[in-house]
Amino acid sequence: MAAAKAHARPQMVKENGDEPSNFPESESESDHSGESSNEGDSGSDSLDSQSSRKRRKISPEPDNDELQIPVSSVPSRIKSKVKSHAIEKETNPGAILAPIDPQTSFASLDVKPWLVASLNNMAIKRPTGIQKGCIPEILKGRDCIGGSRTGSGKTVAFAVPILQKWAEDPFGIFGLVLTPTRELALQIYEQFKAISSPQSLKAVLITGGSDMRPQATALAQRPHLVIATPGRLADHIRTSGEDTICGLRRVKMVVLDEADRLLASGSVGSMLPDVEECLSILPSPAKRQTLLFTATITPEVRALKELPRTPGKPPVFVCEVDTQALAIPTSLNQMHLQIPVTHREHYLHMFLLTDHNLPKSIIIFCNRTSTADYLTHLLRLLEHRVTALHSKLPQRQRIDNLGRFRASAARILVATDVAARGLDIPEVGLVINYDIPRDPDDYIHRVGRTARAGRKGDAVTFVGQRDVQLVQAIEERVGRQMDAWEEEGVNLETRVIREALKLVGEKKREAMLEIEEGRESQKKGNKMSESPDKSQSSSYSSQKATVATLSLSEKLQTIPILLTVVVNVITSLFTAAYRGKDRKPSGGLYKYVMLTALRTLTRKASVRQQHYISAPTDDNYIIACKKRGVQPNSITLSDGTRANWIGDSSAEKLIINFHGGGYVFPAAPEMFEFMFQIIAVLQSQGKNVSCLFLSYDLAPARVYPRQLQQAAMLMNHVLHTLHISPANIILTGDSAGGNLALGLLSHISHPHPGLHGVEVPKVELNLGAESGSGSGGANEKLIGIVLISPWVSFNLTSASWNRNKYKDCLDKVAGQQWSSAFLNHPQPLDAVSDYYNQAVTAPESWWEGAEVESVFIVAGREEVLVDGITEFAGKFERGVGGAGNVEFRALDGFHVQPALDLQMGYTEAQEGEQATTIKSWIASHF
Repeated sequence: MAAAKAHARPQMVKENGDEPSNFPESESESDHSGESSNEGDSGSDSLDSQSSRKRRKISPEPDNDELQIPVSSVPSRIKSKVKSHAIEKETNPGAILAPIDPQTSFASLDVKPWLVASLNNMAIKRPTGIQKGCIPEILKGRDCIGGSRTGSGKTVAFAVPILQKWAEDPFGIFGLVLTPTRELALQIYEQFKAISSPQSLKAVLITGGSDMRPQATALAQRPHLVIATPGRLADHIRTSGEDTICGLRRVKMVVLDEADRLLASGSVGSMLPDVEECLSILPSPAKRQTLLFTATITPEVRALKELPRTPGKPPVFVCEVDTQALAIPTSLNQMHLQIPVTHREHYLHMFLLTDHNLPKSIIIFCNRTSTADYLTHLLRLLEHRVTALHSKLPQRQRIDNLGRFRASAARILVATDVAARGLDIPEVGLVINYDIPRDPDDYIHRVGRTARAGRKGDAVTFVGQRDVQLVQAIEERVGRQMDAWEEEGVNLETRVIREALKLVGEKKREAMLEIEEGRESQKKGNKMSESPDKSQSSSYSSQKATVATLSLSEKLQTIPILLTVVVNVITSLFTAAYRGKDRKPSGGLYKYVMLTALRTLTRKASVRQQHYISAPTDDNYIIACKKRGVQPNSITLSDGTRANWIGDSSAEKLIINFHGGGYVFPAAPEMFEFMFQIIAVLQSQGKNVSCLFLSYDLAPARVYPRQLQQAAMLMNHVLHTLHISPANIILTGDSAGGNLALGLLSHISHPHPGLHGVEVPKVELNLGAESGSGSGGANEKLIGIVLISPWVSFNLTSASWNRNKYKDCLDKVAGQQWSSAFLNHPQPLDAVSDYYNQAVTAPESWWEGAEVESVFIVAGREEVLVDGITEFAGKFERGVGGAGNVEFRALDGFHVQPALDLQMGYTEAQEGEQATTIKSWIASHF
């Protein structure tokens, strides 16, 4: 792969004025020069409710003649105090730098053993600079201002002392955390839950985009910790009544995370009025501890240290670590790319496709929600795997889109500055500033999404003819110049002329048309909602017309949402009808009603299959082939199902592989790479083996057994068209792909009866009649099956769950959003005995006479699923009764899937024990 090179940039010519908008001229928005990097049309990208945004727009300037308020109350007149103290951008000489002793441990910072153990379980072994500096002082009860660059562990710096002090006196409401965005609030909530797992912390999330009524109920129940966005909490303070908010009057610790954003004053989107509303109901500064954290210590924040000390309290502790000279990590490669403003989209498209950028996970930052929406449509039409994150999206979609990006289901995230702060997405390799931020501090936050925690990363800023002053302001702020972007062997201008001018021009028109059609659909929907008394037939006709104007991708996104709404309604009705005397749902009956409702809903949904099935993408296969220098080669079955060849398609022996991803995500490029490695090992041993990698349909509504139908069709094609003997075939699958491989093995012995109108073709391994061998009709057996960490339904109180639940993902309980494609339920239904669709739950007797010679099951000792996988392996081995060779290994590592080693950057020479073991097992059985 060609490496990107950075060279000294050419001299750019200064020009006054600003670059014109790149968005269609029909968009009625303010001029580019009049917007901040927080975007004029998306002040809510900080998040909150509409009413709070309106308040921020009309809030009057504070009175400078008010009496002085101590530091912890965060007064409105910070701006005037900054001027009076003449504190500009210079480093505060009174700042206390954190110790840098690499041998410092959390225990040496007086952190309690249970917290040290919890952090160790999350792979947090040593404190960072900001943690070393702040934790001891916060534990002493001092107010604190903490500043450190992005990705340095600021959340842990305040979460650990809060949890330690809470555990000593666990009343509610003990702590309040205010943060500017919903996504950051959710991330902080999940990190608090992860760190506090050994205890019984009750935390609630109070953000916009969700119903206020359950939030008010949760607040009234006195949780231990409240994580909130200022606008929504201010709404509760104004409207929810004393019973809801009285718990806030006893808060002991308050955190303002991303304090520079929360305390910024004077702009249209300022959150300061809402912050003051929230602080007004809390105990006085003398009776609470206030903590401010940010990556950029602004004059407003630093001025707080200069205000009069609160009587009876020690001076404010200030800890700044790398907030000035090292605001940008040294591992971040900053570059600029000069492009003509008239062809920004063309250059972006070709830039995303260079060899160096193609494998990367990328965030593209825009200044406006309209630009982000437009680029998302355009890049999707150009066949990039893209999703969006901005304030105009519904909250549920924002969470889902971010989840898709974290899970690598989308390679590109197009976002506004709502994604610029705090979000920890470790695998981001490239940040693109499509629009240059007006505030240099916003640039620091944007590029801080990559090169986190010591990793390497790239940041490329697109520069137009009139952006020179903005770039120079950024360079002055970060203390170094951007280099000119260059990649070996790549002439971007030539590629744009040859490949992008016509294509991107056509797709731009399509994208604009899609956006306009979406607006028209929304207008029609609004008119329908204003006329509820129209006849049913007229309403149905209008709805049909509305749906017809949606793009296919929008239809696919709409259907699961509608299904979820209906399911929730049905579930609520049945739950209310079947409550016992104690007013609690009856467990068995409740599950039965849930199951019946879900099955009925799926069967009765009168939509054709293509309406809820999403065609897969083979982008990652093409990437892997390009990396290996081989020509992509696929087969297409009668119903359009595709399978991709890895190795010689004329080989006599075959691996059939099923990828993971919960049936909703495409195959990761690393899994293709691992299969390429396996075939290379076999070929080096002189074995003529290839692989068929099934590209099954992706089902947003988790409709099953479509994927099993495709697996059976592929197997029949291999047996009866390619004429490969079962004795020359090994099935492999990782994660949900392991379930699919096991489901296919189950289907061979116990033909699937069909479900949801999907008929699964029967698979017979007897080739005697075709080959003329006269084998007497007895089935031949497959060589083997390799199951890599299959998803097993298991008891959530199992030892492996409690031992390992936070090790798979550092900020979220593994398994809470279950990858079950069977019953559209978020968690496994242990009581359901549907062995056709959940073969992993089948009893021993189910596997008697299984048509396979050998089975290899692997799991990780530190997986949440390892106990369930161990139990399944035992049942399978007892079921085959010695007729098959069953081998089970629990190896070291969080996840046992080899693709994760590759995702973390390990080369084949550095691969873990599991990858080596799988290769060895497959090689020994061919």
